[in-house]
Amino acid sequence: MTGLRRREILAALGLAPLAAKANAAPAADTGDGMALAARIREGGLTAEHAAADAVAARDRMQPHLNFLTAPGFVPSLSGRTFSGVPILVKDLLDVEGLPTRYGSRAYDGGAASGQSPYIDALRNAGFAIIGKCTTSEFGFLPTSEALGPGPTRNPWDPDRSTGGSSGGAAAAVAAGVVPIAHGGDGGGSIRIPAACCGLFGLKPSRGRLIRVAPPPPRPVELGVQHVLTRSVRDSAMVFALTEDASANTPIGFVSGASARPLRIGFVEESMENIMPSDAVRAAFDASLQLLASLGLKPLQTRWPVKRGVMHDFLTYWAEGAMMQAKATPQPDLLEPFTLALAEHARRMSPAKRQDAADGLIAASAAYNGWFDDFDIIATPVLRTAAPPLGHLAPTVPFDTLYERLIEFAGYTPIHNAAGAPAMSVPLGRSPDGLPIGIQFAAAPGRDDLLFDLAYRLEAKQPWAGCRPPVHA
Repeated sequence: MTGLRRREILAALGLAPLAAKANAAPAADTGDGMALAARIREGGLTAEHAAADAVAARDRMQPHLNFLTAPGFVPSLSGRTFSGVPILVKDLLDVEGLPTRYGSRAYDGGAASGQSPYIDALRNAGFAIIGKCTTSEFGFLPTSEALGPGPTRNPWDPDRSTGGSSGGAAAAVAAGVVPIAHGGDGGGSIRIPAACCGLFGLKPSRGRLIRVAPPPPRPVELGVQHVLTRSVRDSAMVFALTEDASANTPIGFVSGASARPLRIGFVEESMENIMPSDAVRAAFDASLQLLASLGLKPLQTRWPVKRGVMHDFLTYWAEGAMMQAKATPQPDLLEPFTLALAEHARRMSPAKRQDAADGLIAASAAYNGWFDDFDIIATPVLRTAAPPLGHLAPTVPFDTLYERLIEFAGYTPIHNAAGAPAMSVPLGRSPDGLPIGIQFAAAPGRDDLLFDLAYRLEAKQPWAGCRPPVHA
């Protein structure tokens, strides 16, 4: 970035044009968020210039990837772990002063007058918020192709989906715009884009981190918040800084691997007995060999849940869409999939919808019982690598898209229903170079076991240096 361009951005942010040290690298080149924060603390870069570098990268990459719904700047708080580190927030949560559209044309995007406790926690960690990033409408689809902002493009192949619903976050982190971005996961929405974009993405246990709001009145709470990162330690530190200490005995910062033995089981097919693609199967087999090289001996097991869990999940998901459609100020502007999903729920009797909730509760109990015999379960994250844009778009006929969802994302929703932690680790590549994520899951509350394993995998097969063709 030229000196003139830097000064222009600093002026637009209302910041003084402070001089950086000679030969200081752009913020996008400093590795993970903790490395950037350390560089700022040590005087190698000011927080102001880190923000300016991130804003420049954001604006430069947006025309190529379309990950941004609203630019903005909420300055960093000093003296915190991540002071000066830029972050983007998924456009399903309010950030005071920035617009919220929920990925929907039905919302005009007026500036929020407040924000959730989770955003307060990110601010207290020291992050500088530089904007809001894309999602599917209300987070209902595992892609980020909302009709309002248009499709978000994958930095590994711009004709491919980023996954979703936290697709804007994944695109921005993978492309080097920010080292960390906020995401939410109600059925795989952190893990799926992490898998599609070659990132580390952990879905925390239910209630482990600060909630965005009080638990909903529905019988199963699906959604949780966390981040997508390039490094394990960034994820682990954000986790520690956003734990809900009032509801849990904190795990704290898991700073590295232990030598503890781990009983690992593995399942190759999805909950609906659909086998992964050849590329995913090869990556999964290689990951099992990687585990063995670490002295871990994965044992084949089988899903403890009955087939049909995905149908129960989508029925429960549809009831959420029905409730959302009723609350939306301009329902005529909702996307075809959202309207069809809501209608799918309306056509069912209350008893049928209750059966779906009961099915999820029963499946959750069976899932949690799995960990009497295992510490961690390994599966693919998805049946395939990132699909072409349009394959999961909200304009695809409902019946076709419903079947594609069951086929594509049949590994992730059970963890949301069970309140269990699960993570996508970028261990594989397809023959054409697309990332493939491998999923590891543990019992509710045992997020620490996943971080422990993730550090071992990261040390054995580092991924942070793998850059996509489209990069800041």
